Amino acid sequence: MSYFTVDDADATTERVKGLGGSVWFDPFDVFEEGRMAVVADSTGATFALWQPKRGIGAEVFGEPGALAWNELYTHDVEAATRFYGGLFGWKANAAATPDGGEYTVFDLEGQPASGMMSIREEWGEIPANWSIYLAVEDLEEALKLVEAKGGKVINQPMQIEGVGTFSFIQDPLGAYLSVMELESAG
Repeated sequence: MSYFTVDDADATTERVKGLGGSVWFDPFDVFEEGRMAVVADSTGATFALWQPKRGIGAEVFGEPGALAWNELYTHDVEAATRFYGGLFGWKANAAATPDGGEYTVFDLEGQPASGMMSIREEWGEIPANWSIYLAVEDLEEALKLVEAKGGKVINQPMQIEGVGTFSFIQDPLGAYLSVMELESAG
């Protein structure tokens, strides 16, 4: 699940409702570490809000073994753009993908915050969802390990110029995510 840091979990949960989202779990304390809520955006994608107290959350980003990216897959890009712009102040920057699709990078204060793309018909019946990318040192070795541990490699590695090479995988319990060898890591 993707978690997004907020200053006030209670107030942000109320904004989720006002923007047409829904609340799965009202804000609650996680010991002394922080306060969180589990919510869904106006297109149905579930995510968590995290208000840090003692625990900021992930302190490492974009290094092998850590989170490298959060990405939203949705059936309604326009509604999601309005929702996240209203909730977090994210600005949407759309660009064409090499295969003719469209990809949106959400920026916050001029920095990339996450990505979004429309769920394609050929993917089948997939609900709106957030997915994570984990950074790996060596993508080829990571994919061998995925299969050796009972997971599945969903697609052959794909390169994103200026970013890195990634593959979608499924773990042995059925969860989907991506592993990525960042250009700076390789």
